[in-house]
Amino acid sequence: MGSVAGSTTLEDSTKVVGALDRRAFRFAAASAAGLVLVLSIMGARPDAALAAGRCSSAAAGVEQRVAEFWQCVASFGPSDLLTAEDLGQWARNVIERAPGAGIRVVDFGGSTAEMQNALERASAGVPPAPPKSADVESRIALFWQKVNALGSCDLLAATDLGQWALNVIDRDPSKRIRVDDFRTSTAGMQAGLDRAYQCSQGATPGASCPAATGPYAICGRITRSDTGAAVAGARVHANVPHDPDSNAEGLSGADGRYTVTVPKAHNVYLVWVDVDPATGLGALYFGGVGCSYDAAEVKTFGHVSGIDVVLRPGHWIRGSLRDAAGAAIPSFPSVMRYVASAGIWCDVSLPQVSFDPKTGAWDLFVAEGTYRIKWDPANTSLESVYPAVWFPSALTASSARDVVVNRDVIGVNIVVPKGYMISGTVRPAPQDRYFWVQVVTMDGGRVSVAREGYLDYASASYSFVVAPGTYKVRLTNEGDTSGVYFYARNGARTYDAAASIVVTNANVTGVDIAR
Repeated sequence: MGSVAGSTTLEDSTKVVGALDRRAFRFAAASAAGLVLVLSIMGARPDAALAAGRCSSAAAGVEQRVAEFWQCVASFGPSDLLTAEDLGQWARNVIERAPGAGIRVVDFGGSTAEMQNALERASAGVPPAPPKSADVESRIALFWQKVNALGSCDLLAATDLGQWALNVIDRDPSKRIRVDDFRTSTAGMQAGLDRAYQCSQGATPGASCPAATGPYAICGRITRSDTGAAVAGARVHANVPHDPDSNAEGLSGADGRYTVTVPKAHNVYLVWVDVDPATGLGALYFGGVGCSYDAAEVKTFGHVSGIDVVLRPGHWIRGSLRDAAGAAIPSFPSVMRYVASAGIWCDVSLPQVSFDPKTGAWDLFVAEGTYRIKWDPANTSLESVYPAVWFPSALTASSARDVVVNRDVIGVNIVVPKGYMISGTVRPAPQDRYFWVQVVTMDGGRVSVAREGYLDYASASYSFVVAPGTYKVRLTNEGDTSGVYFYARNGARTYDAAASIVVTNANVTGVDIAR
């Protein structure tokens, strides 16, 4: 049987496979150090008898045996047939080279399905041989039961790949596979092993693992802090900040595991978990925090595992929202905000907030912690009427009152003061749409944003409603890190050098920014 055209390329591919396998040794070392979780679900390694195929080798060393194996495979034409035992020999070689290597469940499922289909095609019309083991069917069922219980981003051990090959051989030793299908499917399996290895290099919980193609997934498990039990039915959300096209979500299963397929790779996602208050648990971001500002980032360069969230018990915060005259605010904006321990405000999702526009009563379910509550009408029809305000009626977060949540809290009544408008223009007018204006004030030694928004580019103007107080106005550009321009005739570059705008009981116009 002569070599097919292009056999040199095949030999080169064999060398690449060898290089990938050698890298898997380093993967094993990383796994041993606890950097990557590898789940072995098989009971024992495949027996050496798997080597008895058309390309078996008696070489004592694994490297020599691998070289002789692929030299033998390369001697056949693409339509020639290898035996099921050759599959076993390949699996044995992989395991002996790197017994601690791993492969992601999603890659394992795809590559084994591809090889199984190839075996069925080549074996069509061949009478099946008796099984080698009487319990093979029950063993196969248990094997896949364990695989299916894992998340798509979890890792299986290389020895599980060998167990799968052993099951194939035990079920029907007569199975055959074409050489070209064998090379393609084993290359796919090796690529999966290599991707898992790449993830192991310096990996930490939440690290990203390269994948050849999409879709990409974020995987993890949701549990309770009080009992450690799995949380089923939790809504897991993932999004790239300020990119609505990146939004994705999924539900946790009975074992608390979830998989969220994300539409964009090579991005930094935030992951947060929202649960029904009936569970007694509050929503949290990955990293165990209540604020997006403090959340741990999830970098998606492929399948990402280990994004586990431990939810804390939650309680209700109840209060009212009224204007300075005591009247209920007529409708509720899409956002209630709060701060947690870090002192940075965060948005609260609508499913956790209820509001009665007739009475102004509202309630909010949050995880245990210390909060400061802010009502903000930004991006709603109310932003041209009401200013943002902190509980009970404070201008800044540092002057707001703490709300300690270790049980249900009532009486968190917010009074929204009468608002007045600050307005002006920007000259010369910006030529792009990346500029926005911020109305800021000093809050506990740092600059705090009271209101902000993009310019109206047709008129190069802006306007914001704020509560009475002392403010400064600045123009900033997300693409320009050289500095910000505070309102002043000369375009000041620092807060101290900027002109102050005092709002008492009237609108303030002509707050023009000179760039």
